[in-house]
Amino acid sequence: MARFEVTLVTGEKIVVEHPTPNMSDFLAEVDGKALLLFKEITGAATGASREVILASRQITMIRPLSELSTQGSNFRPKR
Repeated sequence: MARFEVTLVTGEKIVVEHPTPNMSDFLAEVDGKALLLFKEITGAATGASREVILASRQITMIRPLSELSTQGSNFRPKR
């Protein structure tokens, strides 16, 4: 599964897995659906990842991550 860092309108960032094989297919799915199902990846947790359902309108940015990445960036642009 591909991993993505998803930024929500609240500014919260979550790292998720999704079965979409590449970024362009993933963006097409975001555009075409009101709700999306993900598996949330928690940092060092050893238990099963929990499923999260997001409304596509909650998402402001999506960034693909490397296959083994469990954390997103903490980059904040200057205003």
